[in-house]
Amino acid sequence: MSTSMATTTTLQNNIRLRVFLILIMSIGIRTTRTMATESVQKATNLLEMNYILYGAVLICSLLPFKAAWGMAAIASLVAALNGAFVVSLGSIATYRCLSAMHSGCIQSSPWSILALLFAGLLIVLDVYQSWNIYQILMAPVIVQSALQRIRILFAWALPFGWLVNTVLIYNSEWTLVVGLHIVADPTLIVMATSNETVFLLVIVAALLVSDVMALLLVNDQVAKTAIIAQITITTSAGLMLFMPQDSLPNEKERGPQADQSLQSSTSVVKQTQLRDRSKSVVPIRF
Repeated sequence: MSTSMATTTTLQNNIRLRVFLILIMSIGIRTTRTMATESVQKATNLLEMNYILYGAVLICSLLPFKAAWGMAAIASLVAALNGAFVVSLGSIATYRCLSAMHSGCIQSSPWSILALLFAGLLIVLDVYQSWNIYQILMAPVIVQSALQRIRILFAWALPFGWLVNTVLIYNSEWTLVVGLHIVADPTLIVMATSNETVFLLVIVAALLVSDVMALLLVNDQVAKTAIIAQITITTSAGLMLFMPQDSLPNEKERGPQADQSLQSSTSVVKQTQLRDRSKSVVPIRF
């Protein structure tokens, strides 16, 4: 039983970490497709729909219900199917363009192929996510501390904050609203388990307001994608504040109970053995 619990917990953590990897790869696709052919750019535009699906997977993976994991499985499968459709369209368009030997296609074909390769890797990850979620649905779901999840979420959000600020500083588009994550994310990581729920809610609300304002002010596409990821992660963390803190007793709480049950079972065994011995003794008559 303990092995099954540990395996399920590991699968859940791997799924959440993989969402972060998928978002990073999606940003890579947005960067490389700008130098690809126009047909590949139009095809990969359909992948922007997957951001909503990845956000749904992330939020559902944090909810302590099997129905939520079922929705996460559906979202992963839809993302995989959408990715397969995009790769098929992009591959056909690239093949036709190269077959026609257009000079523009030859120059941009390496970037088109690279963008399609990234999209193909996303399909593999989406299918693997679906398989892991299926394994979780077939096993008991282990609910962890909601406050620990908040700490993990803002540990994921921290790189996106630095990415947004670095890109905007490089492009001379930096605004004050994007700098809040640099200070707030480490603060929330440290104070996630402090039980200061009201204070945490205020910070999360301020982050959401600043992210929405930044999304309206920023023009860089890479920065916008990272800001969308920040909004998804921050919203998920805000929802975690309303979840039960601990649904399972920890080992320290279960330890004395386990010891008492072990002692009681041992005493029962000893009494049974003594009773059997007394029955097996034959009285000696003189």
